[in-house]
Amino acid sequence: MSNKAQCVYQCVDQDREGMRKRPRVWKVTRDVLDALLTVCCIAPLVVSYWRGTFQLLDLYILPQDPPSVISSVPSIALSAAIALVGGLFFIYVQDVAKAWVHSVRSPISELMLKRIYCYVFGLVIVNHWRAVWALWDRYTGFDLYSGIQCSSTGMVVLLFTRSFRNSISPPVIAASDLCEEFFGIQTRFRVPRSRHVLFFLDCLFSLIIPGSSIVCVVRGFWYIFDHVFFFSVHAESYFLSLGLGIFLSFVALLLQHSAAAGSRKLEDGRHWFLKICFEDLFLFLACIAGINLWRGVWGLCNVYVFPSDPVLSSWTCHTVGMGGLMLLFHGSSALVKGYQIDGEFTGGKGCYLPSSSFTMFKHHMGQTHRLPGCPIKRLEHPVPAEAADCPAENAITIKMAPLCVAEELSPGDTQREHNGGGT
Repeated sequence: MSNKAQCVYQCVDQDREGMRKRPRVWKVTRDVLDALLTVCCIAPLVVSYWRGTFQLLDLYILPQDPPSVISSVPSIALSAAIALVGGLFFIYVQDVAKAWVHSVRSPISELMLKRIYCYVFGLVIVNHWRAVWALWDRYTGFDLYSGIQCSSTGMVVLLFTRSFRNSISPPVIAASDLCEEFFGIQTRFRVPRSRHVLFFLDCLFSLIIPGSSIVCVVRGFWYIFDHVFFFSVHAESYFLSLGLGIFLSFVALLLQHSAAAGSRKLEDGRHWFLKICFEDLFLFLACIAGINLWRGVWGLCNVYVFPSDPVLSSWTCHTVGMGGLMLLFHGSSALVKGYQIDGEFTGGKGCYLPSSSFTMFKHHMGQTHRLPGCPIKRLEHPVPAEAADCPAENAITIKMAPLCVAEELSPGDTQREHNGGGT
């Protein structure tokens, strides 16, 4: 065989090897980009928005005179009323809002309506958290025992109702404003709306029991870390929490595929209870990572963002947080909506963390809402009939124009597009 022939065959072999390696390299690169974007950008913006909004509510919802760190009972009651009425309203109008917004012909108008939805719903959710948090502060104090009691109560309720997976938050979850389920809010028992009384009771239960228990878990561990990571200089404690949160977030994000494999093995062996326990243990790691990162970013904002002017500090964090999320098409990441059930996902999907910010943006780039069953990547011309039903599992190229490019979704991507959050 001539040297030229050997070179040709060697190049062919290298190309084949490159084709085999490229998906794996791209997958790892994508996971790293997802982790960096979510941990270093999305999560700090979410925390900034929550800190600013939380403190603005303290400043403007029936403030005490003189100011106090403990909110008054009327202020707490007003926040609770806003949370309950607003939460029920957004659950009931989700289908109407989705149909109306998706019927808007202008993409700019659709995005603006989604931003208004995010902003108003965000105020409702922060009011809910403020009411529950302030009630515990008022009647149990701020000490270590209060933190242990609060976190224990929340975890017991969430585990008993199989709702613990809803306690995770950014940086291990993210939600794109362009995903199909932007308006979707699942209740705990999935009662159909046709059963009016039971559906209303399901909504109330979802908001009051699991929804409030999530707040208890976060508040409890937050106060525990306040006492465990106590330093004379507060900034050192917050930097420690931030570093620990970032480290644990990357660990959780990198271990999710291995955890999914373990969950699949337990499922194949029909060890359903062990499968739920295993997934909850992994999600507990993700939960602790999120709480530490939130505490670190929140505390550092207290120290460095206009500490002598609480009003300016709050408005700055509120504006920068929500403005940045909207610019990145991730305003929905700041919302806690919908309730997933522990163990309901099969095939190991319960361990996949919906934090694929880069992937979701790539799938929805250049579009607003999608056609049913087709994750559109680019929409430049009216879609012909043959493109309307393109399956998500096959890559499709239409010769007349790049109308509908559907990409194969990796395991867990379907769940990642669904914003839960949970938290």
